[in-house]
Amino acid sequence: MAGSRCWHVLIFVATIGGMSLSFPVSSFELGDIVTVDAALRGIIQHGRYNNATNEKGEKLDRETDGAAIGDLEIDIAATPRDTFWTRLRFAKGNALNNIGGIALSPYNGPLEDDVKNINDSGRNYILEAWYRHTFAPGANTGLALTGGIIDSTNYIDENRYANDEDSQFMMPPFATPDNTIGAPSYDPGVALELHGNQWSLNGVYMRTSNDILEDADYFGTQAGYHYTIARGPGNFRVLASTSNGQVKKEKGEGDATMYGLGVSIDQELGEGWGIFFRAFAQNDEAPIVYDRDLSGGISISGLQWGRPDDVLGIAYAHLIGSSRQDIDYTNAAEAYLKFQLIRSVDFTIDVQYEKDHTDSDKGDPQAWIFGGRLNFEF
Repeated sequence: MAGSRCWHVLIFVATIGGMSLSFPVSSFELGDIVTVDAALRGIIQHGRYNNATNEKGEKLDRETDGAAIGDLEIDIAATPRDTFWTRLRFAKGNALNNIGGIALSPYNGPLEDDVKNINDSGRNYILEAWYRHTFAPGANTGLALTGGIIDSTNYIDENRYANDEDSQFMMPPFATPDNTIGAPSYDPGVALELHGNQWSLNGVYMRTSNDILEDADYFGTQAGYHYTIARGPGNFRVLASTSNGQVKKEKGEGDATMYGLGVSIDQELGEGWGIFFRAFAQNDEAPIVYDRDLSGGISISGLQWGRPDDVLGIAYAHLIGSSRQDIDYTNAAEAYLKFQLIRSVDFTIDVQYEKDHTDSDKGDPQAWIFGGRLNFEF
């Protein structure tokens, strides 16, 4: 039944995307002040599981499900230095995220269950809503202050080749890995951005709740350096974070203080080639799943086969389980091939593999996830 529903929503998204082949599409602008961007997205995933069970203890074999997503972004440029911005997401279905059996989610972004009562706030569908003021302290530097409902991963752990589950990799270690490095999303906070010609410094504070902590204070910072070598430009970023809050009752009791340190690197290697690397470590005072995370991969532009807007991505991650979990470590890999059908429509074929090495004598859970993603942006 779930598989049938997901096919229905994907057919709807494909139909709308097909209609766009006859009509030019772009952002909708209301004068020089208001810009509206929208997107329809469809995801379908088929999983083949081994030694895996769901939350009810039932054996998992083959599962298929999907999701349909509608995104709306409203940008109000009140002045050249003042911006009001809102992002809303509506979703039907959760793809394979609620199937269980393996530790990582097959899709890192918010789906139906995630866009309702977001982070136990009572808020639905509004992911971000913030105001930003840009200062001009000097000719070669810039300073911006943002406040409202924000996403810390827009400022912490950026990466050119692995930062967006809607257009690049879908798995958490290769997207915006908030559930592996603890960076919160969609809660009240402030962000400060300072940049020069080759350097940048970001700082974030958020009052947040997540699956483990509630009423937590989160502080994150990132220092970045932009450079160019003979093969092309690159970015080296160092990030650090700390948070403290109350462990949720179903996870345990008492206060917990978390802190972590990491690096994020992306490097162009000639026209159409790029690589990335991430490493992050954190303490496990709270009952987190992983306390170490190493990942890396390659991005290849379709220039290599005469289609410059296509992208092939291949990545691998090794995650070490915390002392509070029965997972010793996880090996994960993903490959995707995105075809740009026209300027506003792309389709992606995605393959994921995960194996969780545990202390169980029943065998280690593993899964192959085969997926498709269709984006129609206008």
